[in-house]
Formats: sequence, structure tokens, C-alpha cells
Amino acid sequence: TCLPLRQSSLTQATIHLLDHYARMVHMKRAPKGTLYRTAVVPVRLEGRNRRKAFDLTHRAGLLYTALARHCTDVYRNTGRSPIQKEAIAWAAATLEPEILRMHAHSKQGVFDRLADNTATALTNIASGEVPGARLPHRAKKYMPVTFTRNFGWQATSNGRLALSLGRSDGRIFLPIPHVTDPRTGQQVPPESWGEIELCWNRDQRRWFLHIAYRTRLDLPELDPNQIVAIDEGIINPMTLAVETSEAFEVVVINGRAARAARHRRNKATSAIA
Repeated sequence: TCLPLRQSSLTQATIHLLDHYARMVHMKRAPKGTLYRTAVVPVRLEGRNRRKAFDLTHRAGLLYTALARHCTDVYRNTGRSPIQKEAIAWAAATLEPEILRMHAHSKQGVFDRLADNTATALTNIASGEVPGARLPHRAKKYMPVTFTRNFGWQATSNGRLALSLGRSDGRIFLPIPHVTDPRTGQQVPPESWGEIELCWNRDQRRWFLHIAYRTRLDLPELDPNQIVAIDEGIINPMTLAVETSEAFEVVVINGRAARAARHRRNKATSAIA
């Protein structure tokens, strides 16, 4: 995929240490008794909204690809990677403005995703446990787009959900989806929502919203005299044993299903080229 570039007089900023990636992607710690979940909600986009969504996710894919190539080049030349501010400044000075047509927080979300993927790749490369591990390098035609609360998305007074596309492209309007907490069975109002991702499901050929929300976590009262022994493993992540009045009760958490799912995913991912 050829990315349109324009001449830039931007000099390479000072390259910071790689551990800035870890500072980039952060989440506020949940208050005690609060749990964060993500609801996956199908939505229907038609006409202009559908075209806007496809154009937006395509631009996000182009931006991700350009940033990945830039960060990889910098890393290979210096052994370090640029932080978000430097990478976004490079994109603003180098890429065509058409690619950058999205909300500022959505652009940050693209880099956050790249930072996550890069950190994972570097961990795998350093450990040597994942054969063929590489920095992100594949071109992305489409990428999920992030909308932050109050800035990227808002609930309107007439019961619509507005997703901001930036200053020049207006917003996508759709009915406010119903989010139900599977644990309590109660509906979660928009006031409890956080970040929203707009995603295209290639297999189901439809749009989904990934909505993060807060819910209460009822913590059980623990018996301080009841001791649980935990043995960590590789195939089976944990084996737990607790003494009862008659014997020891043992619970084994089987990790084979997760390993098999990861193996299938890695094979499918490696087949995509």
C-alpha cells in the first residue's frame, strides 16, 4: 500500500527510551467495588453514516500503517522508539491531511493500539519464545476507531448517540444502543459508559460498538482463617487446594482450551499475508 507523503522540514525530535510506551497506554484505576466491562453491541449504519464509517476506519488503517513503518524505521536506526507526541507530530508534518481527518482523540487511539502491539512484539522478541516475532509491519486497510467520553461521543437530548469525526466531517448519529450487564441483568445507562470503539466485523459483515462501562462488584466476605494454596503452572495456570473438615479440596484451572485457541489464532494470523 502506497501512502501519499508530502515534503517536510520537520527535524527528527529527540528519541526517548522505549519504556515510554508503557506510560502511553494507561487506564484509571477503578474505585474499590467497581468493575469495568466491555459490551459488544451490533449497530446498523446506512447511507451517509455507513460511508462515513468506512472512510473513517480506512483512514485509521492508513494512519496505523504509516506510524508503524515510521516507528520501526526509527527503532532499527536508533534502537529506540518515538513517544506519542513525536510520532503524531511526524504524521502531521509528513502525511497527507486526508489521512489525518479524524478526531484528535481518535488519532491518539490509533497510536495507543500501535504502542500496545509494539510493546508485545518487543517482549516476544526479547524472550525468544515466539518464533518469527516482529515489530508491527503489515499494512492495515481498516482499523477500529476510538471515541472518548464527552469528547469523541455524546448522548444527545433526543436519544441519539453522536460519534465525532473531527471538525470537518461532522458526526455519525445512531440510536443509543441498549447495554445490559450480564451479571445483574440490568440496563447500563450512557452515564456509566466510558470509551467506545467502532469496529467492522469482517466475518459477520456488520458494524459493532465496543462500549466500556462501569458496574458494581460485590466482593464476598472472606474468612481470614481459610487458607488457599495455589500452585502456578504452564499448561494449567493454577491448581488450588483448600483444607476442609474431611480432606483437601482441589480445583485445577485447565489452560489447554486457551492454549489451543491461541494456537489457532496464531496460525490464522500467520496465514494472512
